[in-house]
Amino acid sequence: MREQQRQSQGIAQEIIDYVREHYREPLTIRKLAEVFYLHPVYLGQLLLKKNGIGFNEMLHNLRIEEAVRLLENSSLKNSEIAERVGYGHYGQFLKQFEARHAVSPNEYKKRMF
Repeated sequence: MREQQRQSQGIAQEIIDYVREHYREPLTIRKLAEVFYLHPVYLGQLLLKKNGIGFNEMLHNLRIEEAVRLLENSSLKNSEIAERVGYGHYGQFLKQFEARHAVSPNEYKKRMF
């Protein structure tokens, strides 16, 4: 049992590393499950156990962290930033950004200067 736990911790870390590397792509838990030859539900449970947050939350957090970095260090338009960090729809980016920072990307930019 211990060995199995150690293996699932290892695979969970591999999955996290993969997501960190590929978060700009249209990732889904199903696609991730195919890459790692795991059932999507099991993969989701592994990530939740390892991170304390689910796959979608982890993905959005990574994307929004990168968006903040781009807002602070580039002159890209918000829509370009949204696209660059992996959001196909600007509305989804806006919703996720506001959920994490309680302000819009424009407000965030204004507060920086």
